[in-house]
Amino acid sequence: MAEGPILDRARAADISVFTLDTPESILRTGRNIFSFSAGPIAPLQKALSALPAVRDVSKLLKTLKTDIVYTNSAKAHVIGGIAGKTAGKKVIWHFRDYPAETAVRTFFSVLSHPVADVVVCNSKFTSSQFEGRRALKVVPNGIPVEAVKPTKAPAAVKAGFGFEPDCLVAGTAGRLEQWKGIHTFIEAAAALSSKFPTARYVVAGAPFYGDAGYPNRLRNMAREAGVANRVVFTGHRNDIHDVMNAYDVYVHPSVQPEPFGRGIVEAMLLKKPVAASRAGGPLEIVEENKTGKFFAPGNPRELAEAVSGYFGDASEAKAAGEAGFERASVLFSADRVAREISEIILDCFKS
Repeated sequence: MAEGPILDRARAADISVFTLDTPESILRTGRNIFSFSAGPIAPLQKALSALPAVRDVSKLLKTLKTDIVYTNSAKAHVIGGIAGKTAGKKVIWHFRDYPAETAVRTFFSVLSHPVADVVVCNSKFTSSQFEGRRALKVVPNGIPVEAVKPTKAPAAVKAGFGFEPDCLVAGTAGRLEQWKGIHTFIEAAAALSSKFPTARYVVAGAPFYGDAGYPNRLRNMAREAGVANRVVFTGHRNDIHDVMNAYDVYVHPSVQPEPFGRGIVEAMLLKKPVAASRAGGPLEIVEENKTGKFFAPGNPRELAEAVSGYFGDASEAKAAGEAGFERASVLFSADRVAREISEIILDCFKS
């Protein structure tokens, strides 16, 4: 791991931090590190370049006399997992991804048997790629309920975007990647323009891995659809809860199944009705027609209908927001998740 804000926060919490030299080819590769899209040799080359890191981590684990290795990402599952086993430690994978490629899912499923003593998944959907293995747990992602507190009035946020204070707003939040389906949202905004001419739309987020050109394609799409003056691209925001709190409807438009859907939970904690793709983790978060509405992934017409339903019925939107808050507060709180993870770790110690 490289230096950054996560390590700073760990040190501030009196957590011991150790950094090891890692090849740039590993550090700067995203969630597709083990993708076979570039041919069968590419993942093998990545794996071989990670061997020095496996060796170094294994040595560190022996020095620290660690009992359990807990990993949280694809790279960590492979590097930390194999290092943990070679050091004679128990390994817990916390799996939060559902790779699009069948070959990659198979790779992790097969590797989990010799490497992971326990696999924790963030949704039943994510866990489906490990079907049949023992010691498989499902614990949804947790969010500190008390931390999802806006500090600005929605009207002030809208004013910052150049919106009228009483206009209707639908918005997204997250990484700008093709599979996140923001293009579907732009198409839906165009479809809604005649029925709700004063409504506005917000795309909050920036690219993290991969396709840096996607935001420009989205802007071009909005311009060609005639809604460029109605759609705001915020880029990365540190005040994302303030931004989301200005929405009347939160939209989750992923065109591939989402492993979980953290943004949905945050929106629910802000008492926002949700329009989400009918696939993956969101099916376990949203109660249809109670806390939100579903639409077929990649279908802008269905998405527009879902948003229109809430735009046109303020009482239904409010009821969905209230129900969503109650559900998220109970099922997806960080306190509940921390208790469940603690129990899994303690059971691993005992076994």
